[in-house]
Amino acid sequence: MTIPDATLDPQDQLLNRALPAIAQLEASLTDEREAASLAIHSPDLMKSLTNLRRAIVEERDQLDALDLIVHRGWAAEELHSRIISWLLDPSAHHRQAGHFIAALLRATSAPSRLLAADWSAARVQQEWENVVDGQWGYLDILILDQDHQNLIAIENKTFSQEHSNQLTRYHRALAQEYPDFTKHHIFLSPTGVSPYLERDQEHWQPASYSVIHDAIREALEAGVADLDANALLQIYATTIRRNVMPDTSIDQQARRIWLEHWEAIQRIADNRPDWIGDAKTMLREAIAKHPSWELDYEEPQYVRFRAADWDEFPSSRVGTGWAPQSNALLLFEFTFDDEIPYLNLALSPADPGNAEIRDHLFDAARQNPAVFKPTRNSLRDGWMILHQEPDYILEAADYGPGWDDGAARAKIEAWIDNFAAKQFPEMNRIIVECLRQH
Repeated sequence: MTIPDATLDPQDQLLNRALPAIAQLEASLTDEREAASLAIHSPDLMKSLTNLRRAIVEERDQLDALDLIVHRGWAAEELHSRIISWLLDPSAHHRQAGHFIAALLRATSAPSRLLAADWSAARVQQEWENVVDGQWGYLDILILDQDHQNLIAIENKTFSQEHSNQLTRYHRALAQEYPDFTKHHIFLSPTGVSPYLERDQEHWQPASYSVIHDAIREALEAGVADLDANALLQIYATTIRRNVMPDTSIDQQARRIWLEHWEAIQRIADNRPDWIGDAKTMLREAIAKHPSWELDYEEPQYVRFRAADWDEFPSSRVGTGWAPQSNALLLFEFTFDDEIPYLNLALSPADPGNAEIRDHLFDAARQNPAVFKPTRNSLRDGWMILHQEPDYILEAADYGPGWDDGAARAKIEAWIDNFAAKQFPEMNRIIVECLRQH
């Protein structure tokens, strides 16, 4: 609400006129924030990112064993037909044929009679032999339930095209052989293409290999099959995704997600964590809690500190390797390996007149293997690591949704407190004794 200008001084009049524009800008910013929030929390984006993460984990951790064994044999239709027949066979020991048959029927708009049917007594036949007009044909998969007079016919094409009117002939052969059966004809291919001829399109329902892949993933997540069957299901799902289904490479998925959700992803990228920067802050704060330690020279990949006890000895200040910021001879340093911190005790270069103290410190480290773990067996003029902790402070699992909830900070503080209580005192005693002698 604005106030009449006549009651205001000139400056307030200017502000009064600006109020509607300010209110409009505030509303616009509110709308923008709400739109950004909705975009980031979009179910489609969440699902896409979840699938992408699963693919990345699969590529990193899972071997495409089928490709290794058959060496590109996955290109053969016969191999896929055999495995798919096994998936759809009620007598197979995995006992999940009902799940796979139902998924295939739902994805191909099967008649309701077949969707509701009990397929537990059905038989699966590969390469069903038939003759139409004197021409032999071999339908890839036939699922036949004689008791209820239902059948599912599947013609499988992976890396070849239909030919010789085979779909027309198979439809006629099935009609002649099983005239009273309720039938469902499926044309299976990597992309789910429709049959070439219009007359075949009336009878054959297209299905893509993503139907098989997704049904396998659902079965694996439900954990319904035994361990042996799960192993084969995992292998086959990996083979389908990597070698058969188009546009499923990780790079292609990532590009498609970016194109569809680029505004939300850009906002996410603008707010990505600075893993090393955050960890360095946590390390500095944890170090500062220990009065016997002093923070020292820092670099982008390092947080360094020294024991306050060392400062009383001039021999601790003859280092020449830290640039002008520090003359320390040795410093503890947290450094990062692929963003995960670990601890070293680094010995700096020194001028020739102070070589003796370096020799003494190195000998002391070698003579106390229960305390120090040097990375070299002999002293050299340059940098030396007198001690390297064998374990990382954090692990990859810490870099995730819980990064901001304090768990990583607590883990860093607990690690440093443990080091300060159990390992540092003896290290410090030995170092101080060396420094005192010089």
